[in-house]
Amino acid sequence: MAIIAVLISAIRHSYAVEARSSPGKADRRFGYTNLFAVALNVGVARDAETQALRAKVLMRLAAIGALFAALALLASGLAADRMN
Repeated sequence: MAIIAVLISAIRHSYAVEARSSPGKADRRFGYTNLFAVALNVGVARDAETQALRAKVLMRLAAIGALFAALALLASGLAADRMN
């Protein structure tokens, strides 16, 4: 559940980055955001506030990776316990 919550937060921040980078896209109510383009700084505005939002997206993506790694370790530990 935590992974989903952090992913939703990353998506919301990615929308904010894209809205600041391309104001023409901001008026679309339901559009798609490209998390990878934001993470790789492709087509993102270079101002300090937008880069701060991008850093928040990167932090959340790192948290998602860490949570998946913890889940994998937990799952492998449980599987190893069942084998013994």
